[in-house]
Parts: sequence; structure tokens; C-alpha cells
Amino acid sequence: RPITEKITKSLVPVAGRLQTGRVGHTATLLDTGEVLIVGGGDVGRDLVAGDLFDPTPDPPQVRATLGTPSSARTGHAALCLGGGDVLLVGGNVLDGDVVGPTKSAEIYSRGSDSFTPVASQMLEARANPAVFLLAGGDVLVAGGTRTNDVDATAPTKSDKTSELFVASTESFENLPDAPLSYGRSDVLFVDVFGRAIVYGGDHRDGIL
Repeated sequence: RPITEKITKSLVPVAGRLQTGRVGHTATLLDTGEVLIVGGGDVGRDLVAGDLFDPTPDPPQVRATLGTPSSARTGHAALCLGGGDVLLVGGNVLDGDVVGPTKSAEIYSRGSDSFTPVASQMLEARANPAVFLLAGGDVLVAGGTRTNDVDATAPTKSDKTSELFVASTESFENLPDAPLSYGRSDVLFVDVFGRAIVYGGDHRDGIL
């Protein structure tokens, strides 16, 4: 734009409120143009519905999903599979009286506005993993934080393993020939002409 042209910006109010305060949540763009917002509350008590942001009304609005996730999660990963489905994997959940990484996954379906647990769990418990949608519809899951194998009370460790979510069977398969070069947590994938490029993240070595 010419530097003399003024660009105006405005803040548009959104009708409605989120179901809870959220930090470490995910916001996933659906093929409908809506945005699914899940997790990020206090996993010890905030098992609440997701939020669905709809940009089309005037003003735009956010409302609760009809269904409630099977687990309260923070630091999980979410990916739109297409057809209104969103895969939620890993994150930190409450197990007994301990909060830590989980192997569990679930799928949100826009058609029924509900969440369904995936019967097959991941092979590794992962918080803050990276997910990438492959051309065939399967999902690559890699990295993340796991509990220390030596001492569960010790600092967590970053994982370098990867696995595949097979969409047709809704199951996870190990990818022993495709590890990361070293353990990464809070890692991201970027799509470069169909290739999953891994960058950034933390490396946690399990010691203070």
C-alpha cells in the first residue's frame, strides 16, 4: 500500500464468554470457518465444555459446545482432520492426585458437536507434542514432554520418538525409523511444500 494511505483497524466485540479462563489451550480453525477452543483451565477442576467461535454473526459470538471433552487438558495438541473433525492428543491431565503427561486422545466432531475418546492410546505419554497432517489423512505426532522413567518425581524429559495416528482405524503406530534428532518439547511443525519441517522447542534432560 502507498505509505500515504491510512490503514484503519478496529476491535470488534464478541458476544458470549469462554466457559473458563484458559492458558495452554488450543484454538483450531474448522473447515466451516469456526474456531474450536479446548482445554487450558485448571485440570484439577475445570472439566468444562469447549468453546466454538463463530465469526459470521454481527457481532461474532462464542458459545459452549454441546459435548464436554473426556479429560481436562492443558498443553495438548489439536489438529483439524477435515470434515469437521478435530484430533486432540496428549497434554497434561490429572491422574489421581498427580498432574502429568497423558497417552490419551479424543476427537471432536462438529456434526454432533461432541467429543469421543480414541480407544487406542498413544504409545508415549506426551505433553506439548507436535502434530502434522499428512497427505493421506494420517497424523504425525512427535516430541513432547514425558515423565522421567527413572524417578516420576524428578524433572520431566523431552521425547524424541514419533508415532502415527492412522485415521482409518483411529489407532497409533510406532515410527521407530523416524525419531527426532534429539528430544524436543513445545516443538512445532511447519508445512513446506508437503514436508513436515520441525523447528524450535525446549530440550529437557530430566535433571535440574
